[in-house]
Amino acid sequence: MGLPKSQLTDTYYFPWYNNVQMNSQVRFANLGSVGTTVTVTIGGVAQGSHYLVPGQSMLASYAGVDSGPVKIKSSGGTAIVASMRMAYYNGTTWTSFSEMMGLPRTQLNTTYWFPWYNNVDMNTQMRFANVSSVATNIWVTIGGVVQAPIPLAAGQSIRVSYPINNGPVKVESSMRNIVASMRVAYNDGTAWTSFSEVMGLPASQATTTYWFPWYNNLGLDSQLRFANVSGIPATVTVTIGGAAQPPIFLAVGQSTRVSYPLNNGPVKVESSGGNIVASIRVAYNNGTAWTSFSEMMGLPNTQLTDIYYFPWYNNVDLNTQVRFAIP
Repeated sequence: MGLPKSQLTDTYYFPWYNNVQMNSQVRFANLGSVGTTVTVTIGGVAQGSHYLVPGQSMLASYAGVDSGPVKIKSSGGTAIVASMRMAYYNGTTWTSFSEMMGLPRTQLNTTYWFPWYNNVDMNTQMRFANVSSVATNIWVTIGGVVQAPIPLAAGQSIRVSYPINNGPVKVESSMRNIVASMRVAYNDGTAWTSFSEVMGLPASQATTTYWFPWYNNLGLDSQLRFANVSGIPATVTVTIGGAAQPPIFLAVGQSTRVSYPLNNGPVKVESSGGNIVASIRVAYNNGTAWTSFSEMMGLPNTQLTDIYYFPWYNNVDLNTQVRFAIP
């Protein structure tokens, strides 16, 4: 999802960077009117400083680095935008590509939400990092069940997995800012073909309405995931291309998935009750096999704006399209 202009800042975070088992790069761009020096710090170690003139974008990779958290910061408070791109190797070949936007420092929170966790049919792990200067404890709650607490030192990053297929997912720290993501390896039935990562939704951004620019369950296999993260029941209505689908009741703490035989947009997921969290999951078929899986969190209605940013566009070495819609 593009970064709304209202969230632009000088610092972005990711929970982890892996350029050992995977091929990872960070992308960042100078959106200010003056030159700036961007410093990338991984696991507390400064990897390099990169000077960017106004309007310049670049990529950086660090061989042999498998650590976290990741901090990308510009000098002079200059606004930048940052993402992480990863090519996934299944042991034989490079099968998949994934990209995730960085979390702006202004959105750092103690609590993050995801609509679902599946480490039964897929290989799923949670990544989170303590980006504060004080130790903290982390509690992961999946489908209403709290897992064992995890101590996290200042500046420490960790990954965890659970043999669970349920939701919603809540990652919460004891009063210290953290950053959290979910990583999923997808199996097409015979091999691990794909890797995807999605950043958790900060609790402060949870709302009743989310947007996506498009939904395709004809050329692709797409599902919408959403969960009631409030303390009251919710009735959720999905509207695709202006057509409202039948309402769906969600009890407190309930998560569900839905699919429709549609190829249209925009997509609006709206609760008539309490706050929800929503994402779209897509399995991609290359004509002969299901080769790839991707997930994207919905854009909160409160973040809608007239301008969005990405650090890079490549329709030469990759097949890239931009999707946009008027809600």
